[in-house]
Amino acid sequence: MSESSRYRMEAPWRVVEKPNHFAVLDASGVALAHIAFDPNRRLDLTPGQMTRSEALSVAQGMVADQDKKLAILRISEMIAANQYELSSVSRKSH
Repeated sequence: MSESSRYRMEAPWRVVEKPNHFAVLDASGVALAHIAFDPNRRLDLTPGQMTRSEALSVAQGMVADQDKKLAILRISEMIAANQYELSSVSRKSH
């Protein structure tokens, strides 16, 4: 396993704006993603780099997805702990 694959992306993640991109950083400040945008581009139908608002939406979506995954993980852990406690009580009563 390489050093980079052992790295844990610590929550919470946050979005930091730079001159021509948004960086998604973890809690320790490690950059997890860079989403580039053209600061002069206006929203229209021509192809090209994203607008600032499009790039911000992508970056915020990444953070929101991570927040949802963490919430699901915490709920799963609570359910497992409650199930263990219930099974322990059940064994004691029999």
